[in-house]
Amino acid sequence: MNVSPPKALYKYMKYQYALQMLIEVTISIGTLEYYRKADIHGLEIGDIEEGTQITQMSGKPMNPNKAETIPPTIQRLVKSGRLKFDPSIKEFTIFGDVKETLRDYYVYSLSTTHKLLNEYKSKGVPYDTVIEIFDPEGFIAALNAELRRQFPLVGYKFSLISYFERNQSIEEQILIDPIFIKDPRHSWQKNLD
Repeated sequence: MNVSPPKALYKYMKYQYALQMLIEVTISIGTLEYYRKADIHGLEIGDIEEGTQITQMSGKPMNPNKAETIPPTIQRLVKSGRLKFDPSIKEFTIFGDVKETLRDYYVYSLSTTHKLLNEYKSKGVPYDTVIEIFDPEGFIAALNAELRRQFPLVGYKFSLISYFERNQSIEEQILIDPIFIKDPRHSWQKNLD
């Protein structure tokens, strides 16, 4: 679900990084791969399954020429070029699990509320500062421009985070890209990425 950004968003961080952000105009941004290092970042910042979705295939026949028979995970794998269909195949079936893991995305999570400092502290996250961003779209556009200057990126989008289990059966799979899915245990963070 793509959404228009709200009038203000909030970034939680350590005071030293807030000073860098405000005085030196520097911020830290990481890839999905970076945030998978839960052993380094802790369980509330790090998530070993960040950007991952596992679809439990049920042996349901699929036809490459009928999009309605192809689940979202397989559609995304084809669209990204990670999976190709042989044109001569009219129907196929997948048994077992398909793990979709994204790596080459930068993530900058923002919250829709400024009232979470105590919650972060209670979970052992060393955040002691919250910065209010009055122009979220302008902020993200500037961030995107700098990333595009340094790396070959195509753009950005805001999206509310959806809090679902990452293991889903083919019948219940949601259409949301794994970038915007977090484990339900993170739902208190009220994120927009």
